Amino acid sequence: MNVAVLFDSVEGGEAGVGTVLAGEELYSYSLKVFYLHPGIDCIVMMRCGSGAAAGVERYIGGWKAEYGIDKPVWICQEGRSLRQAIGKAGKNAEGEQAVDLYVLHDTRYPFVDADMVYRVME
Repeated sequence: MNVAVLFDSVEGGEAGVGTVLAGEELYSYSLKVFYLHPGIDCIVMMRCGSGAAAGVERYIGGWKAEYGIDKPVWICQEGRSLRQAIGKAGKNAEGEQAVDLYVLHDTRYPFVDADMVYRVME
């Protein structure tokens, strides 16, 4: 299993969860690339506030309907550690760790494409 861990490392006045680019939340661009990528099996959204969590669920619901893809997406509110989040996402049906690769991406940088993800996975 390959898990994409998308996080927002915002500090101070930098672009963060509420930042909009061309009418969409900044994080949605990266989220869509990883959600639609055939090499990614699960997504963990880190440091996601309650307002952004509703947006994530809205985007995922639309993509499920549009593309017919249904991947698990774990939305981790502030206060949860990366270790807790990836530990939960990395369990298989038997409760064993089944992760082959973690791909980390900061959502403040939305211009990622499928080819970049493939190169990182290599």
